Amino acid sequence: MIEIVDEETRLRAVLPELDGMVGDGLITREKVEVFAYRGTAPAAE
Repeated sequence: MIEIVDEETRLRAVLPELDGMVGDGLITREKVEVFAYRGTAPAAE
């Protein structure tokens, strides 16, 4: 499985290329509700 998270317009821009890569398989676009996001803060310089 490959998962890509980005803005809809950017995802739609790569769909033709992605479609050419997928033989047997499924390409889906799903709406996501984020409950929490925890990332690391950039290191201070």
